[in-house]
Amino acid sequence: MNLSALNFTGATVFKRFEFNLNAKPKILAQSQNSPANSHKIERQNNNEASASEKKEYEKVFNARISDEVRRAEAGMTTIYFRDPITRKLTRSALSGESLSALGREFGSDDLKKRADGSYILSGKAENFVAGWYADIAYTRGYLKADKNADGFFSESELKNVRSGFIAQTLENTDTGEISNLSFVESYIKLDGDFTTPFNENKAFKETATSLQGDFGSKTIGIELDKMIKKDKNLDGKLTYNEMSGERLQAETTRARGDLFNAAEMAFAAVNFKKLNAQKGLNNPDGIILNSAKTSDMWVKQSLDKLASGVEFDDLNGNEQAILKWHLRDKIFDEKKDEFDNTYLEFNKEKFENFYAEFKESFQQRSAEFLGLSGKDTGGLDYEKLSKIVEEINQTFYDTHSTSIKEVGKMINLRDKDLLIGCKIDTEA
Repeated sequence: MNLSALNFTGATVFKRFEFNLNAKPKILAQSQNSPANSHKIERQNNNEASASEKKEYEKVFNARISDEVRRAEAGMTTIYFRDPITRKLTRSALSGESLSALGREFGSDDLKKRADGSYILSGKAENFVAGWYADIAYTRGYLKADKNADGFFSESELKNVRSGFIAQTLENTDTGEISNLSFVESYIKLDGDFTTPFNENKAFKETATSLQGDFGSKTIGIELDKMIKKDKNLDGKLTYNEMSGERLQAETTRARGDLFNAAEMAFAAVNFKKLNAQKGLNNPDGIILNSAKTSDMWVKQSLDKLASGVEFDDLNGNEQAILKWHLRDKIFDEKKDEFDNTYLEFNKEKFENFYAEFKESFQQRSAEFLGLSGKDTGGLDYEKLSKIVEEINQTFYDTHSTSIKEVGKMINLRDKDLLIGCKIDTEA
């Protein structure tokens, strides 16, 4: 069977983070790019930076690198760039091949060489590299998985990263025909489960022969280098074909011929939310089909609307229904009409108290989800964290990942992750 002909080969597996770093770091000169002038360049720009900034730069430049990381990254070049989420200077590493590719694409001015042979990135090169770094560190959960914070990932630590991916197909056992109903599930926890075409959970480690290499790396630098090498067109997306090369594999579920079509139909129905659902569609029966976001994310955005000054009655029918479904006892009062029918009335005071607690909880949980310590979240207020989490949520959805549930868990408004096929009385 020719798996390479299937439509999953072009499916997105990983996506770089889209937050851009605009202004150049103060440690960089606006001119002079000669390595011979590197000390002068750094002195000039350190004069432009505050004393506290200079201290932070030096901490990063002089930070001890563990022996394990040094050995794993032997032959690679140290690079520095700003983390697009924390905005702090961050160390990593790239191969000479990747650095050359960045120089050709973005220009040498975006790669400033220091006296010790390391590079400080800026401009488009920094945005590109930092975007892939954020995908690895936060969306895939490498930063949180590094329990001892030494930058080196043991097998046990790798099990906790969301770096797995797998193609899904159906095969007719009578004819050998491979179904066109195929997709790629990405951002799978390496010690977690993925969903088969029959909507059954299967342990990812049963499919992956090794966590290192295809699905994980010993350091973030090695994984970062792998992403840049594979992203040859530098579009910030990696397809299944780009990740797997000539070794295309798929998790194939086999079904008898007489069950084949029925299985496809059932699979399509179950995964409607992932593949073809319309955002916020409300049909005549009051069924809400939620696609690009967890229901908890829809709740959050509706709460944010109310906090911005939008009246509850001005929310659309879906938003009102979702809030009533999730927060019946939190922000509503039960009332009786003249016919003794129960209805829910929005209570603004209840909402304001709930929203204040929700924002605080959201900040705490999102920081934990991202693997950030308290000191790293100083500049990340509720609005910034919201943008970060929403992008991660969208990335999970775009890659058809069951890891979208991780976002729902983080928001933690309700155990139900998705409102699919749940009838809601919008008048209740």
